[in-house]
Amino acid sequence: MRLLVGVSLISIALFAISCEETPTGPSTKSIQYSVTGTAGITVDITISNENDDTSQFSDVLVPWSFSFQAKKGHFLYVSAQNQASSGTVNEIIYIDGKEWKRSTSEGAYVLVSASGTCP
Repeated sequence: MRLLVGVSLISIALFAISCEETPTGPSTKSIQYSVTGTAGITVDITISNENDDTSQFSDVLVPWSFSFQAKKGHFLYVSAQNQASSGTVNEIIYIDGKEWKRSTSEGAYVLVSASGTCP
């Protein structure tokens, strides 16, 4: 009986260990939001930040960037609205230094956004 209980406990322990997640890569990724555009324009920016909260920045002169660390599954979002009567607004989301999403819009008071789930 003791042998059966001992074998059962060892089996349960081995099963529990095998169910633990093992990392296959870095646990976080470096994220950078970049907003550029026609020289001299200002934009209003909304982002999903490192805490999965929304942050807003008003009357920001381009170029502008914001960097943070995020885990797989984190929702990434950046939008910018041109506050001028003309001009171009560009957005890029970089993950670990590589371009991941890009969006561009041109015109008076245009809104441009880029988003997705961190891979």
